[in-house]
Amino acid sequence: MSEETYQKPATVTSPKEALDLGPILVDSGEGGYALALGKWYSQPVLLIRWNGTVEQQKGNPISTFHATWLVLPDEFQTAIVGTLSFKNQRIAREFLEA
Repeated sequence: MSEETYQKPATVTSPKEALDLGPILVDSGEGGYALALGKWYSQPVLLIRWNGTVEQQKGNPISTFHATWLVLPDEFQTAIVGTLSFKNQRIAREFLEA
């Protein structure tokens, strides 16, 4: 990595054949977490990952040395989206219902 202390969530796009990353809803910074929207094999999904640190810049999860996202099960979407700001709730609902 360059001078960054962790891999920014917007740059986590692996696996390219499965994931089309959408908007990042939350990025709590180094050592925190990120929540995003995306399309997993063309299906709208809610994604989460742990941001990295200086010691582990790629965060978690990783697969074959690439930073990746965890696709959250559909049954968690309503509860998690409900914790977001009103603006991000609107963005998430529109994206997930499309």
